[in-house]
Amino acid sequence: MVVLKARILFLLPAYPSSRERRRLTGRLVKAIPRYFNVSCAELDEERASPAVALGLACVSTTPRGARWRVQQVVSWLEEEAGAEVLEVQEDYC
Repeated sequence: MVVLKARILFLLPAYPSSRERRRLTGRLVKAIPRYFNVSCAELDEERASPAVALGLACVSTTPRGARWRVQQVVSWLEEEAGAEVLEVQEDYC
């Protein structure tokens, strides 16, 4: 069994105000586990920063399967939420 931790840093250019970004981030944190069967949480970032960081945890039987699941989440963020992904950090436990 493999556990993959991922940190996704992204921008939400369609949401200029921090209030709108926070609202959308809350919806994303609730939607991602439902759609992709991964754990998700918002990570601490500067509130004034336009960047948003999400942490994911995925359990799979193979590293390839876990990596594929995280890539699905990244693609979904870009397509559905209009996010501009800046960085994805992955670490196996």
